[in-house]
Amino acid sequence: MESRKRLLLQTGSVWVAVILVGFFVIMSAVGCSRAPESDVAGEGATIYTQYCEACHGATGDGAGPAAYLLFPKPRNFQRGEFKLRSTRQGRPPTDADLVRTVSQGISGSSMFAFDELLNEAQIQAAVQYVRTFTPERHRAAPATDDDILDISTPPPPTPELVAAGAAVYEEFGCAQCHGQTGRGDGPSAPTLRDSEGDPFPAADFTHGIYKGGGRPEQLYRTFLTGMAGTPMPSYADAIQSEEQAWALVYYTLSLISDGQAKPIAGDPGPLFAADLANVLLEDPESAYWSLVPEHRVYMRPLWFRREYSLFTDVRAAVVGQQLYLRLEWTDGTHDATALQTDHFSDAVAVQLALADPPPFIGMGQRDDHGAVEIWYWRADRQAAAAGEVADLAASYRDVVVDMYPSSTNPTADAYLQRQQAPFVTGRDVGNPVSAPELNVEPVHSLAAAGYGTLTAGTDLSGRVSGRGARTEHGYAVVFSASLQPTDAALQADLTRSGVSIAVAIWDGAAGDRDGTKLVSQWLSLEHSGTELLADEEAQRNSDSRRNRRQDQ
Repeated sequence: MESRKRLLLQTGSVWVAVILVGFFVIMSAVGCSRAPESDVAGEGATIYTQYCEACHGATGDGAGPAAYLLFPKPRNFQRGEFKLRSTRQGRPPTDADLVRTVSQGISGSSMFAFDELLNEAQIQAAVQYVRTFTPERHRAAPATDDDILDISTPPPPTPELVAAGAAVYEEFGCAQCHGQTGRGDGPSAPTLRDSEGDPFPAADFTHGIYKGGGRPEQLYRTFLTGMAGTPMPSYADAIQSEEQAWALVYYTLSLISDGQAKPIAGDPGPLFAADLANVLLEDPESAYWSLVPEHRVYMRPLWFRREYSLFTDVRAAVVGQQLYLRLEWTDGTHDATALQTDHFSDAVAVQLALADPPPFIGMGQRDDHGAVEIWYWRADRQAAAAGEVADLAASYRDVVVDMYPSSTNPTADAYLQRQQAPFVTGRDVGNPVSAPELNVEPVHSLAAAGYGTLTAGTDLSGRVSGRGARTEHGYAVVFSASLQPTDAALQADLTRSGVSIAVAIWDGAAGDRDGTKLVSQWLSLEHSGTELLADEEAQRNSDSRRNRRQDQ
């Protein structure tokens, strides 16, 4: 019975439960070595305010100003319920558990990884500050060694073990939520709610994205500890043996459609910009891009979805005084029209921080160091600029503007008075990037310093250009901008190595627009200082591709 409730996760003398693969190695089984509270309280509060408060709220109640853009909703720390723990059900997480979550984020959710943005001491300080929001009973009785779930070395997967796991899956009623084939479509799935009454989607095992990680021991931990605050219970009292637990783990992994659990992170380290000479990189299909190293950037959905592009492949190069960024991602549909209110265009953006350290990822923040520059490409804008899509007036020739007499919308009133273009929903409720007059170019430079401050206009034009192309599996888009800003108050100084950048993707077919999108964490753009010489073969391949496109 004791082995049933405390199943083993120990390998040699190292506690696997508190190792973050590829990131931080925690120093003890229960938690990180703590600095005195007086040393970390101020720094922890500062870090929390800058990077956590927008989602989790100033009091840790999960109701920050960005929370309305996120689903599932941010964690309410005041409840003391944490999804990812190494501790038994009903016990608080260890410091190491919280450090691991802050470091690597939560896969498939809007919880970002901070392991490369913050150092270990800063993360520990933030964790101690988060603790101040939790119930007093948790702070008074922290987790101990006896609370930690032990997990043995995973056995090798065998067909017999997987078959046994199918029986366990059926016996425990996993299909009620996750479905017979693991697609998250069981009969109970539409009714699932978290502890605060908000809808909570059942995991789709077929995509191989698991909140706590997809290694066997990580799934084992989730099945035995449950996910506090969610409908996912602990099965520690139901599982009769280690073999039964591992059988369930391997059967769950067998449901992944391509047979591989997905990574929880992209490429580590900064994005290095290669130095090139005498090449043209404006074309996303240029063979010269094959000379530039690729950096895989991990993407997270702000609003839950089952299928999305997990990575954006980014390449950076400097030619003379120009920076080129090439972004490539998967997208199964080409959405290049947005003339109806329920149609949305595919798009991609690069956000650049004007200061270091960077501000909150959500379009900066309202302070002296919170400004960001945004380069924005849309498929419909590129089509319109090329004359490939009819504009609104041509598509709806009989449309008229009919505003209520009591309207006080200055933007709409101005258009009515001037009798200009027909009503455009986004523009006429104040969204600056919805203006049809921006259709003359596929790429635009925007500026922001927090929610509600987005600016687009001629004062920002001319700095960035670019174009996109459909690839076999999605898109490739190139942005080009001068290293030297023309307005240092609105534009990043790209002559400086270490500018923080982030990526956002909108999938029109998924209904993405505005804050509904995929977003990366900040990463550092560094000058490599290594010059790559274009060879004759790359020149010939580039010319050949260009000629083929012109012939089509």
